[in-house]
Formats: sequence, C-alpha cells, structure tokens
Amino acid sequence: MLRTIFVATLMLIGVRYSLKGAFYTLLFYLWIAYFRPDYWIYTDWVTQLNLSFLVGAAVVISTLMSGERLRFGFAQMLMVLFLVHSLISAMNCPVLAGFSPWPTWTDFARKVTVGLLMVILVTTEERLRMVFVIICVSLAFEGAKQGWFQLVTNPGEPNTNPSPFLGDNNGVAVGMLMLVPVLTALAATSKWKLEKYICYFLVVGVLYRAISTYSRGGFLAMLGLGLHYLLRTKRKIRAILAVAIIVGIIYPVLPNAFWDRMGSIQTAANANDDTEMDASSAGRLHFWKVAVVLADAHPVLGIGFDSYNYQYDLYDFSNGAYGRLKAVHSAWFGMLAEMGYVGLTIFILLILNAFYVNFRARRLAKTRPDMKNLVIYGTALEGALVAFAVGGSFVPHQYNEMLWHFIALTVVLDRLVRDRMTSPIPVPVAAPLRVERASAFTGLPRPVATP
Repeated sequence: MLRTIFVATLMLIGVRYSLKGAFYTLLFYLWIAYFRPDYWIYTDWVTQLNLSFLVGAAVVISTLMSGERLRFGFAQMLMVLFLVHSLISAMNCPVLAGFSPWPTWTDFARKVTVGLLMVILVTTEERLRMVFVIICVSLAFEGAKQGWFQLVTNPGEPNTNPSPFLGDNNGVAVGMLMLVPVLTALAATSKWKLEKYICYFLVVGVLYRAISTYSRGGFLAMLGLGLHYLLRTKRKIRAILAVAIIVGIIYPVLPNAFWDRMGSIQTAANANDDTEMDASSAGRLHFWKVAVVLADAHPVLGIGFDSYNYQYDLYDFSNGAYGRLKAVHSAWFGMLAEMGYVGLTIFILLILNAFYVNFRARRLAKTRPDMKNLVIYGTALEGALVAFAVGGSFVPHQYNEMLWHFIALTVVLDRLVRDRMTSPIPVPVAAPLRVERASAFTGLPRPVATP
C-alpha cells in the first residue's frame, strides 16, 4: 500500500509539472523510463496505463508546439542514420518461430527519438543539471538502496538481481558505473552541503551495487573509470584519498570467491587456447567468433535487429557445445552481427564523436571561468562513456536507453559551450564598500567590503 501511495504521488507530481511545458514533460518521461514505477508496486494498474508511451507521445507533441528551434548537426545525423539502418535491418530479418524484431525496434526508436528531443529541449546549463538529477535519482534510488543494504547486512555476497532498466547482473554493473561520474559531478557542482553528502552517499551505494554483481566486465569497467578519474582530475592527492577511502570501505568485505572470479580474467588473457580457460570465458570468445561469421555472411545489414540469440543456433559451428540460443555478451560484437559492418561503423562513429565533442567542449570551457560546471559535466559524460566502452565489451548493452541519452547529452553540452563562447565574459561585480570606524593607526575611515 505504501509503495502504491509513493508511486501515485510521484506520478501526480509529474503530471502537474508536465503542464508547465515540453521540458518538464521530458523530465516526467525520464523518471518513468529510469525509475520504472510499474516494477515498484505489486499490482499492474501502472502497466495498464502505458505511461511510457503516453508521456513519450506527449513529449513529442509538446515539443512541436513549444516553438523551440529544431537543431540538427553531425551527431543527430548519425543518430537518425543509425535508426534508419536499424529499421531496414529489422525489415530484412528472417521470419523465426517465436521471434519478431518489431517490439524491440519500436522501443529502440522511442529511445533515439527522446534523445533527439533532449537536444532540442535542454537549452541551458540549469536544464542539463535537472536532467542529470532526474536520471541519477530515478536509477540510483533502487541501486544505491540495494548496494548499501547488501554492504551492511550481507557484505561480500553476490547480488545477481536483474534490473528492469539495465537487464542482468552484467548490465546492472555497467549501468551503475555509468552513474558514478555523473553523481560525482552533481556533488561537485552543488551549492548545498546536504546535496553533496546525498550524492556521495549514492556513489558508494551504486558502486557497491556494481561490484556485488560479480561481473568481470563490470570490474574492468570500474578499473577504466578509476583510471579516467585519476587522469582527468586536477586534485590528484584528493582523488587518491577518495579512491583509498572507498577501497578501504569495500575491499575488506569482498571474499575470496570474488577475487577468484576476477582472477579468471588474467587466466583467460594468458591462455593459449580455449582448453586453458574457464567455461564462461571460452564460451564468450566462441560467441564473438560466431558474431564475425554472421557479419561475414550479412556484411551490410547484419542478421537482423536484436536477433543474435534467435539465430545463434543456425551459425554455431560448435554444434551446441556452449548451449543453445546464446547471447553474444558484447555490445560491439552484437552490433557487428545484428547490424553488419555498416551499422557497427555508424555506431563507432557515434561513440567517437561523443568523445571528441566532450574533449572539445571541455577544452573550450577551460578558457572561461563561467563555464566551470560545464567542464565538470563534460568530464562526467566522458567517464560514463569510458565505463560503457570497457564494460560494453562484455555486455550486450548497445541498445540501452541510458547510452543513447548520454550520447544526446554530449551534443547538448557541446552546444551550450559554443553558445557561451559567443557571449562576452561576465565581469565580476565589485562588492560595495561601507565605512567603518576610524583606523587606530591613521585616524582615517577604513573602507571594508560588504560581505
């Protein structure tokens, strides 16, 4: 009952603010997408409302009626091109028993469309921050809760619970790690200490939630994210201390079973052939090889949108040695198999462009003291993409909504920086002076800046 009241209250707040305009309708949609209220209660009345579709349609309609200027650049062109290519790939998908690409493709089309609308509606630094807050709080609310609960009550034990938004334990690990740099950025740009403490509290929770999945891909993504943080931060000593504190909290509770599983990464890297690997590592390498076989057979359009699992058996040259209807376990190889070399090329161009846009935005913003926060946000988005690029090598995460939204937000960041560069640098206003009592040394009035 309490959960129902909680969800219903948040929904009413979302409806109320949606009446203020298209941007607030977008925020309501993002809350629905990341929080997934239909999974929070034990009845299906939220599911029957089909809120995601209704609010998504409302975002489109309200954006068209808002008068906001349509924005179209290289990144948006690549997003549209990829969407069109995925549509043709879905249309070319062979008819398979029990499988149709259309439910997942229409869902993916909605994700890309919302990303394009974000580029139109997120027009200020304040709006960018609000989007980050909604995404982080909506997704980290449950993730941090599980992380802290596990850390306090059952430290060291694996948490393999799936997420309705991120998928299995591997997807949860990568998604939680993508949140970490954004939460850190929100803490760094907050004006209130309480908000900073809340953000850091969530960081520890989602970080432990990622670690407790026992995902090896997530572990490598965490190492990549930590290296990115140490390279980008100006305050190296403080960064090292922060990492040391987090490690000091988490490391002691991780059992030998965790480190034995992580140690299999090194074993797989040093193996001369499949016989020297554990079954999981050998299986993943085989699934990637099958992906290459599929791409070679269908180099332009691939085997069909989101259909690797259902066509794996047709191309499995091991004759079922690693099981049936297997997943590819890699965003990059999954994209290669399902979308062909053409689709993978467009996807890589999107990711590389996102990194370049972040690099350019941060470089330009460093020349302006009034763009300090934009530098922080750019670094956070770059860190999130690093977590995906590393972790996504072991997770079929290529169609996840969070990734496509973050790609869109890099476009927003770039535009905000370029727009700010065309305006004059704000001149600091000197504090007014007031006259205090005479100086004991000169006998003259002493001017003091008003606090």
